[in-house]
Amino acid sequence: MTSEYYTSQFIENSPYYLRRIYNQMFTKSLLSLINTAARGFKKEYVQLTTMVNILNPDEKFNPQLHAIHASLVNALKNNSVIEVSRLLVTLFQVLEHHPYAQVFGVSTITSESWEQDVLESLKEQNRNQYGKLPTIDLVDEDQIMKYSSLIAESLESLKKASPLFFKEFESYVTEIKLFNSDRLVGMTDPRLFGSVYICIPNNELPPSVYFCEHIIHETSHLHLNTLFAQDRLILNDPSERYTAPIRPDPRPMYGIFHATYVLSRMVRIFDQLARLFEGSSYKTCLTIFKKQFINGYTTINCYGKLTERGQKILQSYSDIIAI
Repeated sequence: MTSEYYTSQFIENSPYYLRRIYNQMFTKSLLSLINTAARGFKKEYVQLTTMVNILNPDEKFNPQLHAIHASLVNALKNNSVIEVSRLLVTLFQVLEHHPYAQVFGVSTITSESWEQDVLESLKEQNRNQYGKLPTIDLVDEDQIMKYSSLIAESLESLKKASPLFFKEFESYVTEIKLFNSDRLVGMTDPRLFGSVYICIPNNELPPSVYFCEHIIHETSHLHLNTLFAQDRLILNDPSERYTAPIRPDPRPMYGIFHATYVLSRMVRIFDQLARLFEGSSYKTCLTIFKKQFINGYTTINCYGKLTERGQKILQSYSDIIAI
């Protein structure tokens, strides 16, 4: 693994290289789960194993494969024979018909269990201080058509502001899924790797600015996930809690590291967007992102226990600190 990729800067070939490594690690883990099931059932899954082995790591995998993988981990852990058997059948069907991501598009969330199970888990992780769950509701076709064109405009702006970021987006993001919520604004999760979830705009920001913000935010999470897959980066105890740069509740260092990394990229790209679109809301957002970034950076610098590669990422913020 080339250590130069452990940076918050945009590197020419890093998204392609990191996606390939991430896919290879995923494939190896999926094979291990199949072998574990095979031993338990005293049965050989030769065809299924072959289908996994021939997956091309240079392609973007169907996010449903990641969801099946996560469910298999839980089902094997809980010794749920019926669930393991069902998931293996579903895995075979996905591998046979659509193992790779389709052409990029904008849609809404579905009622399919593989997606809903993860979304319910994400809702659980985002209870407020009163224990109330956030809502995650689908949007209709008219809204999809309306916001698809606005998202396309935002992507064009991002491509002009940072071609290297746009390559990251193309490498990682398989689809943008729109939803409506009383509290959540955007989400990604390794269990649905490649899918980016964005709430339809419900604030005063122009939609083009709003979508730029959240596309950068969620794509950067995906990029950092590929780095975390190969290095712990954070050595702090998960039970430790610190002031977070974005969320009001204290967060573990892992969450603060993620947020600060994302903010560093939002600062860099919004700086370029503000230059491209003078007199726009990009400059106002940039000021907010800088302040949030400094808060996160200060917390990590004071309390973070990082690996050598984690330190490299922290040091890569020097250009923003200088500003």
